[in-house]
Amino acid sequence: MKLQIQPGQSTPYCYHSDGVTMAFIRSGNESIESPMHILNELILEGTGQTFHGVVTGYKFEGFTFSFLKSKYLKRTQLKLNDSDFASFGLIKNGCLTRVGLLFADENNLLH
Repeated sequence: MKLQIQPGQSTPYCYHSDGVTMAFIRSGNESIESPMHILNELILEGTGQTFHGVVTGYKFEGFTFSFLKSKYLKRTQLKLNDSDFASFGLIKNGCLTRVGLLFADENNLLH
């Protein structure tokens, strides 16, 4: 049996049968069940997000970025301002994104 799925905006696409739900991806010329980390990426993609852009809930004010600021100054000859953090995708609505947390001097991101 051949099943053709047209591209769309809302990933992942799942197969439901006998009470089991599976998502598949292409690997070369075959379809394989999606590993969990890829499934998570597809879910984020379907909601218009990326792994790094997910808001963590940690407030920007609670963290320092001395290392990032010094490297930015050294490479660009410009001072990194607090307003730059939002334009770089490091904070949203006053909270750090996952990538923002990774750039903090001390972070709590386990992955």
